[in-house]
Amino acid sequence: MTVFEARPAHIPFRFAFEALGLNRSTVYAWRRRQSTAPDPARRSLKTTPQPRALSTSEQVQIRERMNEPEFCDQTPYQVYHKLLDRVSPMIAENFLDLMADVGVVCSHGRPRVSNDNPFSESQFKTLKTQPDFPGRFDSPESARLWAVDYFCWYSHEHHHSGLAGFTTAQVYTGNYKTVRQVRQATLDRYYKDHPERFCQWKPRAALPPEAVHINPITSEAPEGETSTAVNFPTLPAARKALERANRG
Repeated sequence: MTVFEARPAHIPFRFAFEALGLNRSTVYAWRRRQSTAPDPARRSLKTTPQPRALSTSEQVQIRERMNEPEFCDQTPYQVYHKLLDRVSPMIAENFLDLMADVGVVCSHGRPRVSNDNPFSESQFKTLKTQPDFPGRFDSPESARLWAVDYFCWYSHEHHHSGLAGFTTAQVYTGNYKTVRQVRQATLDRYYKDHPERFCQWKPRAALPPEAVHINPITSEAPEGETSTAVNFPTLPAARKALERANRG
């Protein structure tokens, strides 16, 4: 920094900053610190507790709550929202129980039908993101003509990520088993040539899932009959609330 102190008066600071590759704000901050005596109060550690911090008793209470069997294997995010449904940690009844008590039960918009296809939504997304998708069709006939080519491609050429990379036609006809053998032979040959590229285990060609569901059949209804109960695996509390409402 002595360069700045010894510079000629007619040379602006800017040229000195550029010559040394320094940031102007950094230099000015350094000069302020040099010209101002340090404040011991500011340099010392703060001992005043943070007003927003939890008290010791609250911390103990939260740790005990998190270690309860109901929450010990869940993330704080999950615990937070479960307790949020109960309005506060001191209330044992959650929101779904309250709704069931007043006669409001859960329902879900997608009914179970015989030809329910869990891949329908992904098929719609694939359709709408095709490079040649026009967005708007001039007529129903033009839409039909475009759909003929699209569904032929989708069924026989599109490798579905939800089907382990097989096409829908291969899975439908069972030909995926033969294709899987070819894939496995290719992986075995590649593994034999370059085993160092597989540090954990020998590569294995994946198989498509044996079954996929939107609303899986549960034991609540015999096969062939329609269940009227809540059938939503991610909301077990919804089913329990409805069972209590039916018993009442």
